[in-house]
Amino acid sequence: MKTTFVNLCAVVARLLAVFVVLTASRGFAQEAAGDWGGLLAGQLNIIVHLTKNADGHYSGSLESPDQGTFVLRAENVDVTKDHLGFSIPKIDGRFDGTWNAGKKTWVGIWKQGQVLPLDLSRLSPQDLSALTQKRPQKDAIAPDSRPNQQHEVTFDSSSSALPTQLMDHISLKVMGTIGSPVFLIPGLSSPRAAWDGIAPELAKTHRVYLVQVNGFGGDAPGANLNPGILTGIVTDLYGLISSCKLNDVAVVGHSMGGIVGLMLAARHPASVERLMVVDEVPFASVMLFPPGTDVTVSMVEPQAAKMRDAAAAGYGKPADSDAVEASVARLTMDPENRAKLKEWAMAADPRVTAQVLYEDLTTDVRPELSAIRAQVNVVYAWNDKYPLKERVDPFFHQQYAAIQKITYVGIGPSGHLVMLDQPEKFQEAVEHFLDN
Repeated sequence: MKTTFVNLCAVVARLLAVFVVLTASRGFAQEAAGDWGGLLAGQLNIIVHLTKNADGHYSGSLESPDQGTFVLRAENVDVTKDHLGFSIPKIDGRFDGTWNAGKKTWVGIWKQGQVLPLDLSRLSPQDLSALTQKRPQKDAIAPDSRPNQQHEVTFDSSSSALPTQLMDHISLKVMGTIGSPVFLIPGLSSPRAAWDGIAPELAKTHRVYLVQVNGFGGDAPGANLNPGILTGIVTDLYGLISSCKLNDVAVVGHSMGGIVGLMLAARHPASVERLMVVDEVPFASVMLFPPGTDVTVSMVEPQAAKMRDAAAAGYGKPADSDAVEASVARLTMDPENRAKLKEWAMAADPRVTAQVLYEDLTTDVRPELSAIRAQVNVVYAWNDKYPLKERVDPFFHQQYAAIQKITYVGIGPSGHLVMLDQPEKFQEAVEHFLDN
């Protein structure tokens, strides 16, 4: 018993590492990330997609669905509290706007030979969908006369260049146009970029929905400044699946994303056909106690609340870069991943991460497992130090004993972020999961 507990302490270390990262992080000001739309001179629909990158800078693109399917890259994107500006070199255009808090709109002008009024307001997923459906079958601008071409819709193989759909608790980017839908949900403090290693390949045969929790990846927190984040994420996902009438849905969730996947599959059984949970158990707090302990939410809640409050108190304070770097080192075995993880941790809003950590530690999905009808695959990490494979195998089997249709896949040597430490093995596991 004691030996098993010692070896499982490595799994606990990922929770403690996240906590140290949280208390060393800082907050960010109001974000412009998301989808914005307006009428140029009151006539032509314009959509602007803005993304805040891990380094704090913005990237973006512009499209006019009334004119066709082309998308133009934005350059020199400048965002401050009160100003938004960017250039579109391909067409020698420039937008500059001032934030109007009352209207919740960037009130601005578009310069392209002449000066025209253009105000940009945030688009809901429904607004964005309605606008993009207005695209003509053929582009209104003749190919030989326009500087932009169809191939410009995708700028690179990462998720950063894709249009964003903003919901109450999450945002989504969709990659791929054919095949059954696959939702990829990252873990605590992680952006959707955690899936960049596998998403492009999956998108060749599936429509991939890349999820990001509002407040992570430099995005504005939105509704996630209030309790009920995990439940809210499940509500957003189920609402999208239902409204879009998606069938044969597969969900892959890492860590906290795995908890969300379990909640979705248990509370809305008909909405999920297949579920892969990556390095997470149905009640994360069992890892804080010796094996055999009958852990309850009431046992954990006081300490989880203290961790939440301490982490949230770091908002608005300078980040301790060294502390963050030391902490993320515990989450990966590959030193090359540490700089990336550090950027992700420092880009997350500590208030959101603190609340999600609290909810992750106090959410016990075990009583709901029997309601899951999906085929479940559980992927977990092992290595030659800890957690040792011979110890972690029976531990995960025990945690998911209530699920009938289940497969276990241990991947190692790896740290908590399996998709980064063992990308080829993880890709193979995901493809096998989707094909079978």
